[in-house]
Amino acid sequence: MNASVPSKWGRMSLEIVRQVNAQHPQLLQANIGATCHQFTLRVVEALRAQGHQAFLMCKSPGEGQYQPPGFARRSVVGLDGKTYQCSGVSHDAIWSDGQQFDTIASANDGEHPIFNPNGSQIVGQPVWNAIASNHWRPNNPPLKDGAPTPTPLPPTPLPPTPLPPQPSGYPSYEECGGDAAGAAISRQLDADYKRAGRAGLDGDSGLWHQRVCYDLLTRKVPTVQEAIAKHRKAWCDALGIPVQ
Repeated sequence: MNASVPSKWGRMSLEIVRQVNAQHPQLLQANIGATCHQFTLRVVEALRAQGHQAFLMCKSPGEGQYQPPGFARRSVVGLDGKTYQCSGVSHDAIWSDGQQFDTIASANDGEHPIFNPNGSQIVGQPVWNAIASNHWRPNNPPLKDGAPTPTPLPPTPLPPTPLPPQPSGYPSYEECGGDAAGAAISRQLDADYKRAGRAGLDGDSGLWHQRVCYDLLTRKVPTVQEAIAKHRKAWCDALGIPVQ
């Protein structure tokens, strides 16, 4: 399992990761694949500036990974000396001085934000956790061929615009007008049926009830009177009478 690095180098590297987060807090706050990748790039850049041998980590087809724009799949020599296909890079783990490290806790490699059960967004956290060597995969060597160098990175994408608050669930029975709403629908229908020379409501009248109730239930209209007015012309047309 992951273990924190207690050495001086480990403490210094943790401070570097935290500094990168302090300089670019929006990256882990957005916490999508693209911004996590930009965070690891900046960590690699900062580590190299301090004399560390830092690299991104190769990922093979079928593994969770991020594919940077324009990234070309390539053959790499794995940790076991065999050849593997590198189709992308880890969005949250890197190599540094011959060791593997996680740099983001709760990282998201998807294109869209992820959320807690209570609706709050899950954000990434800067960490410096060593990955025990018995968990290393032979197909995840450091990306040295074509790996990024300490150069300015592209602008950080803005996090997605949050959706406006949505009504929670269906309105209550009372919000739909209660018993009085049902009576109002039936009375208006009955009056219009009688104006059309019908003895009373028939088996097809339920569809008009359904349409009025659906609009109330889905909050398309705020009151039963407005829902009746919306659909009354249609049922009067079906009955062959004008709306009065």
